[in-house]
Amino acid sequence: GTISITKKRLTGHIMDTTNLGTLIGFSSDGKMYKAKVNEIPLEKGIKATQLFKVRNIIDVMCVEEIEKASYFYFATKGGYIKKSNTSDYNYSGRNGTKYIKLRPDDEVIELMLSNDEGKLVYYLEYNKPIVVKKEIKPTGIAAFGTQVEKEKRILHIGEKND
Repeated sequence: GTISITKKRLTGHIMDTTNLGTLIGFSSDGKMYKAKVNEIPLEKGIKATQLFKVRNIIDVMCVEEIEKASYFYFATKGGYIKKSNTSDYNYSGRNGTKYIKLRPDDEVIELMLSNDEGKLVYYLEYNKPIVVKKEIKPTGIAAFGTQVEKEKRILHIGEKND
């Protein structure tokens, strides 16, 4: 079936999964939360805050979607980008499991799944994409990531194909 999740920037985020699927919510403070699809009330849409019972959810993905990708990329407001193998994460663990180590006053602003088929880019306010020139190697869950921007706040990450 199709599930519609609503929350500020997640409005209209639609996922295809089965009744036996699991959704993973990622919070800005670096924690993962899970919800079993068969426990979600059958409504037109549900807010991420209702589903995961936390306020700072920045993205929601189904486990099936995650398992098709090789890597997660996480971007923080402090200018760090972290690359991790999707296989490093346990989606059946307890709620509130940390998925990234953060410095004080930093937070995750975005994450994306990738198979590294394009060049990693990030966007700053009102700018065109900036290609990440240094190689970002996969790190474990307890790592901070690589600082790619010191002056301005990263707003978005993505991949650019040549």
